[in-house]
Amino acid sequence: MSELIGTKAILHFSASVNGLGVLVARGESAGTPIHITVAGQVHRVHMWAVNNSGSNVLLTIEHGGTTIGNRIEQTITARDGTTKVIDGLVIFSEDTAYTLAAFAATENVITTFGYVEQLR
Repeated sequence: MSELIGTKAILHFSASVNGLGVLVARGESAGTPIHITVAGQVHRVHMWAVNNSGSNVLLTIEHGGTTIGNRIEQTITARDGTTKVIDGLVIFSEDTAYTLAAFAATENVITTFGYVEQLR
């Protein structure tokens, strides 16, 4: 892909209902699906996470696959409001759907919020 065009649309995550948060329910790979693109789409991702437990929790984002090279790990501080997890990561797959998923060291305590900019 040689160039990106201007933003076409701002969309909530595909797993979100009307822009509400997506609870990370899984504790291991493959993670809870957060957003899935259609083949050929280009999306720029913006994601925050909230930890509603009393302990810090490691959050793992899987982008495009489940191998170590497709993971972003970040510790989400307990009861500390929103933490920026992804700031403009561009995701693209020419031939297949692209999945952004998450799992956490403690299940059902991390909620993700965010949106994607559809660029193509």
